[in-house]
Amino acid sequence: PGSGQLGPPGSRRGPIQDPKDRRATRPRIKRCHSSSSFSKSGEGQSSGELIDLNTASAELLETLPGIGPVRAGDIVADRELNGPFLTIEQITRVKGIGPSIFGEIRELVIVGELP
Repeated sequence: PGSGQLGPPGSRRGPIQDPKDRRATRPRIKRCHSSSSFSKSGEGQSSGELIDLNTASAELLETLPGIGPVRAGDIVADRELNGPFLTIEQITRVKGIGPSIFGEIRELVIVGELP
């Protein structure tokens, strides 16, 4: 491990990394706000933060795994039609976002303070 070995045959994993290796990187997460200031557009956010489902622009939502332009537009349309998401689990009310996609994005999203 840590010497450039690949994962098990047939796996999609890259080189095995030693968990003690501080150089191993983790994916960065985008947030739509900091502490209590919220952006209506969801734009201009720095990397390394969570994405707020209630304020993110379609473009920012597209940065989530499994969310392309159509689903991002559907998320924005859903919150305009049905109001803000009260929990992150409510994202599954959007057509095409089921348990699989929710599982991929659950650690990357939040629902901020409601108006």
